[in-house]
Amino acid sequence: MPGSRRTAPAAGPADTRGAGAGRPAVADLRVFVAVLALCALFAAGTLAGAPVLRVPAGLLLTFAVPGLLVLRLVRARMPRWQAATVGVALSFAVALGAVLLLEATGTAASTAGVGWLLGGLTVALAGADLVARTIRPVPGRPAGDEPAPAAGSGPDGPAPGTPPRAGAGRPWRRYIPVAAVAVFCAAAAATAVTISVHSERVAAAETFTQVGLVPEPSDPRSFTVSVTNREGTQVPYRLVVTAPGTGPVERTVTVPDGRTWSDRITVTTAGTLEIRVYGGTPTAAGHREVRAAVL
Repeated sequence: MPGSRRTAPAAGPADTRGAGAGRPAVADLRVFVAVLALCALFAAGTLAGAPVLRVPAGLLLTFAVPGLLVLRLVRARMPRWQAATVGVALSFAVALGAVLLLEATGTAASTAGVGWLLGGLTVALAGADLVARTIRPVPGRPAGDEPAPAAGSGPDGPAPGTPPRAGAGRPWRRYIPVAAVAVFCAAAAATAVTISVHSERVAAAETFTQVGLVPEPSDPRSFTVSVTNREGTQVPYRLVVTAPGTGPVERTVTVPDGRTWSDRITVTTAGTLEIRVYGGTPTAAGHREVRAAVL
């Protein structure tokens, strides 16, 4: 009709899905760089033997950073205080997993070894988080703790006619990340206890004989020689004592399992005191030997 005005259809909300995909966000890059810097600080402190660098970085790697990265990776939505609490527990679980991994591979779980492995795992988590957020960017959220309100929702709830959001009627879903972390931590702790008990049983099953030669504090020429039996049965030992200025002197002692025999030896001449013990678990040399310098 002449003079009529055609009204353009109202523009709906722009579809921003996939916006920024393929290019990491600046905030995600900052998180990745911060993790690299933290691991580099720990490495520098370990290699340089500087506790002032190693200890703070190690504490963050043990009790904070890995767990928070796991929460970022699974995109868990929870208040900040809850994320901090769960992050600490999850970080400790990751550190415990690093110890278990070293024990399972037969590697000594030293402080440095656990730190190196934990740093590598943390970098791997940070890299996986960066790749995941680059492929599937996280939709914009407000600065607060809670997720952004859904489209069509008002201050008192969803607007009339707005379809319910997925999971809106299932508030228990918010506790799934917490429950998963709790189960993981409990499983890790149970595994650690199991390995510890097994290690103690294996150590108790090992048989050995321990020989000691300790100088007396009050007399530098007096020594205490001891033989400890961990062979699982009573063992007769043959001792050969060679003191400076004298020939070998033999004696036989019988030591019950789990007990220690000891005696005091005084030397009058400077030189080398040598004790050889025969008996017990066979050794490559056929005996056990300890020496001490006499001044």
